[in-house]
Amino acid sequence: MASGYFTQPHVRVSYLSINCTDWQACRTFYEALGVTFVEEEHPGVPLHLTGEVGGAVLELHGPAARGGAVGPGFRLGFDVADVHAAADALVAAGGVLQRAPAAGPWGVRAVVIDPDGRRVELTEPASDPR
Repeated sequence: MASGYFTQPHVRVSYLSINCTDWQACRTFYEALGVTFVEEEHPGVPLHLTGEVGGAVLELHGPAARGGAVGPGFRLGFDVADVHAAADALVAAGGVLQRAPAAGPWGVRAVVIDPDGRRVELTEPASDPR
């Protein structure tokens, strides 16, 4: 690994949020892999499907979640030991801080936009599940 890159123990993918043009077709597709989905809604987040794959959350969002927009896309989330250090490292590597680290129901969370414009959520869990 090149020097200057941030390294942090216990970094793991915690969720993947997929934008679907046809979320029911995607539901059927991922259910064929054994994923069981439940419908969820949160303040500011329209109805979507949530399942679990290997300890990570898989969310399927339809066009309504994007104001009627269609087309594939995704958002990636990582659990990290130190969200402040991880966010600083990503910004130093060319990311743009969209949401500064702040405490919430899942722990301390920050959002950094990657160089291609994707949201990358960093979460320092409220309690370590390991």
